[in-house]
Amino acid sequence: MKAISKIYNNPKYFYSFAKGRSNTKTKIGPLMVNGNMVDEEDKMAEIFKKQYESQFSNPKDVGNIDLQFFNRKLTEHELTDLDFTQKDIVEAISQMKAHSKGEAEKTWSALLIKNCKHELKLPLYKIWRKSLDTGEIPDSLKRAIIVPIFKGGNRSEAKNYRPVALTSHLIKIFERVLRRRIYTFLESNNKLSGNQHGFREGRSCLSQLLGHQQRLIDEIEDNLNYDVIYTDFAKAFDKCDHGILLLS
Repeated sequence: MKAISKIYNNPKYFYSFAKGRSNTKTKIGPLMVNGNMVDEEDKMAEIFKKQYESQFSNPKDVGNIDLQFFNRKLTEHELTDLDFTQKDIVEAISQMKAHSKGEAEKTWSALLIKNCKHELKLPLYKIWRKSLDTGEIPDSLKRAIIVPIFKGGNRSEAKNYRPVALTSHLIKIFERVLRRRIYTFLESNNKLSGNQHGFREGRSCLSQLLGHQQRLIDEIEDNLNYDVIYTDFAKAFDKCDHGILLLS
């Protein structure tokens, strides 16, 4: 009933609800390679592997990140440490969808974590507190399962499937905690540009487009020229060098 009541004011919620309960699964492939159709799962996996690897650039060797940054004395309007509590862990778990997929689905399902969130809050707090203090993350939690999702076009072409990484639910919990702390700090200290609309509460692509359209109308009404340049970065997330970002 909740989904039905929101169909007019929030159709995205309704369609997300319906999609989450759909048993329909879209088949992947067969894929076309050198004029031949391939439908064997292991061969298609290798085709996707080569396709996705070809989009990545080799990261530069920037060395280790200086952890002394997190040990400096806290100054006003400066983020030197990320403090969080067991309550933050519980809130992050509560935000999880009970049937969301993860890398270790058979051992750490979202439903299991949600049902045991109060029992897990202390051990998870200790794990992530130590991880943040030492700058180390267990290798088992950095693994991901890559799932190809069809974007559109010809289903037989590997380039038309977007790679989606299913990571561990445990690490996604900590990502939520860190995001909330960092986002709150940036917003409360006015460190985000007023022109940024993406990934901010109360803003969206729609608010950005409305603002842009209003500025355009204002310029036209004043008989002024208004030039717009649209840019797009191909494979921007795939080719982003995380090491350079961390040092910048």
